[in-house]
Amino acid sequence: KIGLSGCARDCAFSAINALGAIAVTRKENGSVRRGFRVVIGGGLGTIPMPAQLISDFLPEEELLPTCEALIRLFDRTGDRKNKQRARFKFVLHRLGLEEVARLLAEERQRISTEGTDFPALTPSPGAPAVAVRYVKTPAPEPGFEAWRAANVVPQRQRGYNAVFVAAPLGNLTSAQMEAIATLAEDSCAGEFQTTNQQDLALRWAPDAALPEVHKRLAQSGLADMRAEGPEDVTCCPGATACSLALTCAPGLAKQLMEVLSAPRYQEDEQLSRLRIKVSGCPDSCGQHHLGDIGFYGCAVHDSSRLYPAYTMLLGGGVDEQGTRLGQPVMKLPARKTPAATAALLDLYLAQRRPGEAFRAFVER
Repeated sequence: KIGLSGCARDCAFSAINALGAIAVTRKENGSVRRGFRVVIGGGLGTIPMPAQLISDFLPEEELLPTCEALIRLFDRTGDRKNKQRARFKFVLHRLGLEEVARLLAEERQRISTEGTDFPALTPSPGAPAVAVRYVKTPAPEPGFEAWRAANVVPQRQRGYNAVFVAAPLGNLTSAQMEAIATLAEDSCAGEFQTTNQQDLALRWAPDAALPEVHKRLAQSGLADMRAEGPEDVTCCPGATACSLALTCAPGLAKQLMEVLSAPRYQEDEQLSRLRIKVSGCPDSCGQHHLGDIGFYGCAVHDSSRLYPAYTMLLGGGVDEQGTRLGQPVMKLPARKTPAATAALLDLYLAQRRPGEAFRAFVER
């Protein structure tokens, strides 16, 4: 698994991938040189391991050869008997960073000797040459400014924007997808992307098209929720579709969305970017280790009966300061988990220090 991030915020979660690369620049001899900060051996699951730094600056032309070397090394040293341990993080844990770095250097030398030709990494193109039909600027609908503040990010290309669309629990109807596809063709250069937060991103939306984009998303019921906000809970399918799951993750996620719709949470600025992530088992398909609040499905015994439950983790997240894995703090019966979450948030609202973010409150 490979994660590529274009900024220091590390939106691609490089530290949970076998190879992660974060774009950086360095001044050399008066000119700017592009490269990557590279980490290796990360992963979540039942044994989460954050990736370790292998290079603080890898020139851009060396990224693809390094990926090739890592794949070859894993092919030779990875576990072929136990598929549960067939991850590069276990190779790194077994051999150690120093030995892995030495073996990678050997593989790089072999690749260089072979004379393998790798394509050059080219800069991103400018605005796509796609005609925008909605060049007019209609009067904004009610709620436009709040939607724009929450779900629109100006692109580096002046005059264009990325529009994020929250997909509740990762689900969209066929009619909603048809509407998004048409909207992308009309106003967003004909393309959109999925995100690792279970949302969608419409790129290249001109400033003049934003009122129309908002209007059409609102008509499809897709403009009410803040993307990557507290209600935008990430979850895996859980027991609704997975034979490994112990609990119904979407069921809990839906209840948490109802809890977080309360005005005292919606109107609080510090909670506006709270991330909650739910998995139906310890494997972390819902990335519960990376949530401010995370849950994974488990079971509890009471006398002779077995009950569905969740383990709560706190303090996870990814930002400019790096990656922090959430720490387990308690096990809760499934039916009490929404109320426990509300109690935790109320504790934060009552006992936080002025300006203290939820993550800082948890650490304190």
